[in-house]
Amino acid sequence: MLKNKVVLLAAILLIVVAAVIRFNQIQENHEANKVIAENCIDNEGTVIIQEGLFFTLTSVTCEEGL
Repeated sequence: MLKNKVVLLAAILLIVVAAVIRFNQIQENHEANKVIAENCIDNEGTVIIQEGLFFTLTSVTCEEGL
């Protein structure tokens, strides 16, 4: 019985740690994309947002004005 509780606690802890790590990745990606987009707009470019699949992060590129 104690072994099952330890395994369950370890699994829950692993899920929480993975979620926190992923949340931090998303937050850092968002901040980086925001800087790229703001610089692009300041230089009169066109911001292009590329979304991936469910587990991938979005990316932002800048197409310079002609």
